[in-house]
Amino acid sequence: SFEALSSKAFAEAHARSVILDEGRVHSIAEKISDEETVVAAGFLSRIGDHVEVLPEDATDEQKQKFEEERAVRAAIRREVQRYETLFGIRFVMRVGSKPPSEVLEAIRARIDNPRHVELANARTAMAEIAFDRLRQTAAYGGSEIMLQKIAEKHNVPAFQISVTTPAGKQSMTYGANLTDASFFGLGSMVHPVATAFAFDFFGRRNISLDTSVNKVLADAQATYRVQAAPSAPPQWGDAVTLRHLVRHTSGLSDGKLRLSDPAEGSPRVPQHFTPTDFLTGGEAPSVVDEQPGRTWRYSFAGFALLQLVIEALEKRPIADVAAPFLRAMGMESLGFTLGQQVVHGRDFASPRDDFGNRIPPGFMQQAPFVAGAFGTAAAMQTFAEGVYAAFKNLDGHGPLTHDHARRMLHHPGYRRGGCHEALGMNMGSGYYLFPTEENDWMAYCGAMAGYRSLQLFCIDGPDEGKGFTINAAGEGNAQLFVAAVARKLCGQLDVHSFADIRVDESTASASDFAGRAYRQTLVACFAPDRPEAIPRSRGDAKDARFMDNLLSGATVDFCSNDRFGRVENLISRFEPRFDPLWFGRQGKVTDCWETSRHNNKDCDNVVFRLKTPGEVKFVYVSTKFCDKNFVTPFIQIQGCADPNERAPWFDVLPVTRLQAHSILRVALEVPKFVRRVRINNIPDGGIARVFLYGQLTDEYRPLYKPLSAATPLKIAHQIPRTRNPTTTPYHIDAATAARYAATAGPGANAASAAFGAEVVAASKDAGAVSELRDVISPFPPLHMYDGMLTRRSRQPGNYESVVVKLAWRVKLDHVVMNFTHFRNNAPVEAEIRVRAKAGVGDWAVAVPRQYVKHYGGGVAKLVPAKRGAIACEEVQVILFPCGGFNRIEVRGARGAKL
Repeated sequence: SFEALSSKAFAEAHARSVILDEGRVHSIAEKISDEETVVAAGFLSRIGDHVEVLPEDATDEQKQKFEEERAVRAAIRREVQRYETLFGIRFVMRVGSKPPSEVLEAIRARIDNPRHVELANARTAMAEIAFDRLRQTAAYGGSEIMLQKIAEKHNVPAFQISVTTPAGKQSMTYGANLTDASFFGLGSMVHPVATAFAFDFFGRRNISLDTSVNKVLADAQATYRVQAAPSAPPQWGDAVTLRHLVRHTSGLSDGKLRLSDPAEGSPRVPQHFTPTDFLTGGEAPSVVDEQPGRTWRYSFAGFALLQLVIEALEKRPIADVAAPFLRAMGMESLGFTLGQQVVHGRDFASPRDDFGNRIPPGFMQQAPFVAGAFGTAAAMQTFAEGVYAAFKNLDGHGPLTHDHARRMLHHPGYRRGGCHEALGMNMGSGYYLFPTEENDWMAYCGAMAGYRSLQLFCIDGPDEGKGFTINAAGEGNAQLFVAAVARKLCGQLDVHSFADIRVDESTASASDFAGRAYRQTLVACFAPDRPEAIPRSRGDAKDARFMDNLLSGATVDFCSNDRFGRVENLISRFEPRFDPLWFGRQGKVTDCWETSRHNNKDCDNVVFRLKTPGEVKFVYVSTKFCDKNFVTPFIQIQGCADPNERAPWFDVLPVTRLQAHSILRVALEVPKFVRRVRINNIPDGGIARVFLYGQLTDEYRPLYKPLSAATPLKIAHQIPRTRNPTTTPYHIDAATAARYAATAGPGANAASAAFGAEVVAASKDAGAVSELRDVISPFPPLHMYDGMLTRRSRQPGNYESVVVKLAWRVKLDHVVMNFTHFRNNAPVEAEIRVRAKAGVGDWAVAVPRQYVKHYGGGVAKLVPAKRGAIACEEVQVILFPCGGFNRIEVRGARGAKL
């Protein structure tokens, strides 16, 4: 970068660029100081100094032209000398192939300008020269050439990229007569925008996204309702909620969105739709044929229905309703429209098929929220930056609140399901989510006739704030191009836990769903987010019966969750180990299969494919070192004789109760032949080992009993006591705390130990595995044990609480709960109660019980209905059903000192 402009300031700023962006080059050059501009210009060759030599065999015509141009060059040298004397700076111009007469004319035109104008002209010219030089370098020109070669390989005639780094946003566009302001079809990429708008739209109307769609339609006095399929329970139509629509879990089939009239029982087309808008994948009516909220299934109909509901409430087109939101998010000015027709006056990249042929314009007939949005990569990247900003900032970003962004980028329980099986990612609201070994990412992809697009943005980890949007003209070919470019950009961004491995594009190109291809061509390049592997050494004890285990060498076909302990531990040939000092990214490292708490499904499960099918006669289950805090209460083992799961599953071991730190041995009354094995962890928790045997030696066979007589046997030796990581101790005497409190500014944290706040009460298990006083420490938290961490509870109605006596009376404005190190162990819900007088009277609810699981790994700002209307001296934090948090802050107008 220094060689391009001979400016240290330019080189330092441009060194952080990922792609060559002409606009960014000019933006950096324009900020160079006058002094550095003069110095940088001095490194450039003086115009007119170049000496031309006439060939000896020149014709008379060539000699005449040479003499004329020599006279012009002499004039240029005189004017340049006069210019430099007048302005004190070398004359700078991007000459290129301009004839000498044009250069002379330019000098004479500029020589009458004021000096500050010429300094600006010099910076502009130097930016043009620098851009030309950078295109010739390996770092930037090579990158541009590389992208063009990828485009040529995949027959993509036009593409557009926008990249965000800590240095800012950069964009580039490739294609005939296209610029960074040219529109591409975004397809499904509109879904995150539609979701964010829905959060804002319904939030302003105090309509929960868990409200039934049919109820909202009824309140809007619409005459149509969502209906269940003829073969489904009729109540399924009413069970579809707004949240189901943005999570692809509505159970709606794609096709023609069918809405019944409750009075007539016949389909009706809403006012702001046309019949074509309902064609979202086929001619069949779209009805609820799967139980809402239970299964992920990609659904265009869900977003069509979302648009319909909003238009039913507003009685006007969605483009008009959403316009203020789009402006507030900064998207309209950069190029984004929800219109169904081409916006006049805009350049568009022509839609192309796999062979580069133009696609006729009829493709544009799509409902805006389905796949009818058009825009630039820069506009979509600006939107992603806004969602990330709202996710990180307690005060949100523009119209998007912090709570809404956290809910969008939250996958309940980290359980894998249909979305993960299809895409290798989990489903948030509007965005796909996938945690890698070191980062958390949000992603989405778009596909419509003639266009493909992808957005990837890091929201947490060492690469947070980095991301990109790629638009391309094409279809299956463009999809492979987008994935290839995404891999190159991840490499250039130096993304952690990423390796640009060789991928098999042949299977990806034949995918029937655009997003599936990215699992093979992009997601597979990231190291997944998993607990640490158990370190092994030659001295580790091996289970003598492992080689007889039918699960030996089995492969994992599916695992719903292994956030705390790797599922491979379940069939390890080594005896379980326990180290009191083992801690990792997810907390305590456990040598078992351990899933995270608060399972919103009936159970967690893993499916193993046996290396060698066989007959199961004996079952061994160990919960060694799984204490009563996290051992799973029940286990169920099922088998399947068909390797492709066409045959039904049957019980090998029915639902059976387990005990902590125990061994269960069962002899089956009827042997079961299996090729695949499914182990159900009910509802969640830890299991150390599962072995399945066909035969046992005489030594071990007597230990196994029929299920009716088998009971878990407690392991004799005790589990060593865990040594929690250290925290930063904070001790202060009352006099010093009072002095600090007297000088605390307005709105200071009244729940800080530095000012004299105290933890005065707690429920039985609130501090079972941590020091409760840490929740009011003034120091930043270090880990999960630095705060309030409760035991795992599965009892219905359970809750844990802690009471903090404040340093002074507060007129409550808000409470901040810090869950930084509780990515997996945040509670499901929380409630804030207050008491006007410390230790006296009844508790009053300040912040009603609300969902807070989505704040895991972040910070929540909980605001009472009437800010500043409640005076309190004590605050009670109640967690449902269990979990924990690191710190609490209580802020508001200050009252009298206690």
